This record gives sequence, structure tokens and C-alpha cells, in this order.
Amino acid sequence: MESSEPSTDVSWSRRNSPEDELAHARRSEAIALLADGVAHELSGLLATILGFSDLVSDELGPGHPLQQQLAEIHDAAEHSAAVTKDLRAFAGRQMLDRKPIAASQLAESLQSRLRPTLGDQIELMIEDESDGALVLADDAQLEQALFYLALNARDAMPGGGLLRIRTTVVPGSVLPETPSRRVRISVSDSGTGISDEVRGRIFEPFFTTKDSGLGTGLGLAAVLGIVEQTGGRVTVDSTLGHGSTFVVELLESRSYEAG
Repeated sequence: MESSEPSTDVSWSRRNSPEDELAHARRSEAIALLADGVAHELSGLLATILGFSDLVSDELGPGHPLQQQLAEIHDAAEHSAAVTKDLRAFAGRQMLDRKPIAASQLAESLQSRLRPTLGDQIELMIEDESDGALVLADDAQLEQALFYLALNARDAMPGGGLLRIRTTVVPGSVLPETPSRRVRISVSDSGTGISDEVRGRIFEPFFTTKDSGLGTGLGLAAVLGIVEQTGGRVTVDSTLGHGSTFVVELLESRSYEAG
């Protein structure tokens, strides 16, 4: 499902009082600083674990009975390192290599990554209506954010369904100081939908509705961090039983150049 204006804007359209906005901003900044600090400390420890596990593996040589255990240690450390990257993305502390990239290229790259993960029950539809529009972004980080959204859509369709990724360009802006065109990348599913209660929390770090061990609760938080650090916004429109649409919206690249 997809509407012209998604109903829940988690980045630009808060309707709280100025006091609530200030308190929310302070809490968010404190959480972001904590997440960044934890990620920084863990990154150093994990680099040590990975380095020594590789060293021991080389010393023991192939075929040693402890190689399997070392491989499991290495895999666990690699997974933990990926979690620290999500923490830094949520905190908005990633080093971004921003450059103009075609929205259509993002969709194509995402398509090749997704197909092996979807299985036979989920149909993937790519609709490119971006007319060659460019966005100024770190292509690897933005693609990862879109990949998280697509995996989230996949998980919302345990019995199969339709996953649609659509790129469009919309004129004007909700912000009067930036009246330029915006590039919109939407990820829609025909799955279970999201309740109002859950929808209000889905971008919170460590919040997840998945069973224990099946998710860190950082995927959507990382999406929000990456997109906002890129200068964009994320919106979501969902109805229980009728699927969900997540939308990433960014300024067209020429808008940045003009500014």
C-alpha cells in the first residue's frame, strides 16, 4: 500500500509543545551520545578479538580440531561489529562519503541484494519513476538503510506477498526554505501491518516485536539515523492487516549544489 503523503512522520512533523520538543531533543541527544560511546568502546574490543582469533587460527593451521570453535568466535565478533555499526548509524555518528547517486541505481542494487533473501513466496516489484534524479548520499549507507526496510517488509509477510520498491520525484517541499524537488524511495509490503501503538515506537533503539534472538531492535533505528544524517526524513503509513509503506525522502542532488 502507498499513499501520496504517509501518515506518520518520525523526523519533521512532530506536533508537541516547545517544551516537549526540547525535552525530547535532549533525551535523544543523550541516548545518541551513549550509543556512540558504547559503539566506540566495543569496536576496539571486537577488533582485538578478531585480530587474535585470526592469529591463533593461523598458528594452529588448517585441520586443527579447534578451528571450528575459532570460526564461531570470529563469526560472533563479526556479528557484534555489525551491531556496533548500527549503533553508530542510529547515533548519527557515521562518517559519510556523500556524492551524487541516481535513485534508480540504488533501486537496482537493492534488487540484486534482495532476490536471494526473499524465497519463492514473495514477489519483488521495482518501479523506477525517478527520471534520472540524483540524491547526495553515501551510497553504501543509504543502500543499507533501504535494505533494512526491505528485510523488515519481508519479515512482515511470513505467508508471502508483494514487496514493492518505488522511486519517484515530488515537486516542492514541506519546508518553505527548501522549495526544491525531493526524491522519494518507498518500500511497501502487503503484510500484517503495524498497530498504532507499535508504530509510535518502531524507530526506538532496541525496540522489537520479534522473538528473542531474532532481532536486535536496531535496524529501523539505524535507518532513521542514516537518513537523518543524510539530510532526509523517514515516514511510515500502515494499517493492521493491510500492509505498510516506509518512505525515505531526500533533496534532489542539484538542490544541494544550488545551496
